[in-house]
Amino acid sequence: MPSVRLSSAPVLLIVQDGAESDAAASALAAAFAAQTSEKAWLTSAAKAAATVRQIAGGGKYRLRAVSLCLTGPDEMPAALKSLRATMPTVSIHWLGRAPLGEAIVGSLAEQLARSPAGAVLLAAEAGASSEWRAEVARLARLLAERADIRALNYAFIDGSWPRLADAAEQLTARGEKRLLVAPLLVVGGPLLARLDEQLGQLQAADPALTIERLAPAGGHPQIVQAIVRHIAAQAEAAARQQMAETHTHGGLSHAHPLAALDAILPPRYRGGVSVSAAPMSAADLVYDEQGQVAWDRVWSGFCELALAGGPPHRGTLLEPVPPSEVESDPEGYARVIAELTRGITMTTGLPVVLSQSPGWIGIRCDDEEMAIWLLRAIIVENVFARREGTVIYLPAGPRFRLEHEIKNVVTAVAKTTHYWTEHRASLGAKNEA
Repeated sequence: MPSVRLSSAPVLLIVQDGAESDAAASALAAAFAAQTSEKAWLTSAAKAAATVRQIAGGGKYRLRAVSLCLTGPDEMPAALKSLRATMPTVSIHWLGRAPLGEAIVGSLAEQLARSPAGAVLLAAEAGASSEWRAEVARLARLLAERADIRALNYAFIDGSWPRLADAAEQLTARGEKRLLVAPLLVVGGPLLARLDEQLGQLQAADPALTIERLAPAGGHPQIVQAIVRHIAAQAEAAARQQMAETHTHGGLSHAHPLAALDAILPPRYRGGVSVSAAPMSAADLVYDEQGQVAWDRVWSGFCELALAGGPPHRGTLLEPVPPSEVESDPEGYARVIAELTRGITMTTGLPVVLSQSPGWIGIRCDDEEMAIWLLRAIIVENVFARREGTVIYLPAGPRFRLEHEIKNVVTAVAKTTHYWTEHRASLGAKNEA
């Protein structure tokens, strides 16, 4: 059976001009394809039109386009708009800019956990808007919280204040001798080259200063999942607000993907059925005679599936913990893994896979179609997930609490598996017919 997709249209991932062929971009394209089974091309705004001409040829073609640029206009590149006149048979659904800032911070925090201690300098692309400058400051604070950094500053690569040299000088004036430069970038390209040039100047001016630059996020799992979440959210919003048919205006798709969304939803959600986003009251834990949670007796029903427009299980994303946190408390981590294993097994019957990487617990699905479906559904429930073949991995940390994070993971898995069973049954009935 073919893999289930959010849409039949391939995805065009748009990065900064000049960065479309660097190593981080290639890693991102490969990771996106491996994690999602989506057909995708990575290009830049300047080369987007040429990329579309190459993949579409002269025939009728539909695709989705999403920007992975952190700043700049949140609108379709002019080169793609121009295709309306030159390629009227090509339909493009513009999905806007994917919010990737927090995912980049997650990647940087993991790198910092593996690096020797030092002051951290978050280096970001300069942006004209005050909103972007405020966002960079927010992400700097978030990185300080997640990585437990003793000294941190931020600067802009292209000379805007605060400049890289000034921010570094503030850190070295405090006696810092080791500088870890964290690029707030998904991919490299010209921006990374300019950053390296400025770091070389800093090193030449202060040979005693040790400078280490971290890598762009590239194909980090959190980046891939942030893109998937954005695409899914756009599809849901369009499906709720627009008609079931797809039509075009001047060659640009005025997308109405309800039919495509229907294809991955259980029967109860198909045909534009109104779905309540109101959350149900949280189910209390039920305990057995031995004082352990009887996970298979906790729920008599679930609230609406978030993938269909229902309320996500969590208000904020439950993210993976850094490996250092796991290593600091192996006994606590073992207890959490044991309880998650109990809960997942009791509610789904699926086998649990112990991850070779600390901070994850795996669930082996029946096939890749199931794994892809659960991956998307769980992410929209605000629980981070990644996939390797038929195994999906979910966060697990030694500080996870029974009534909070442990319950969150078990609930998200139990809820989505429940709806997957209903969805697969409908597919089987359709094939038999």
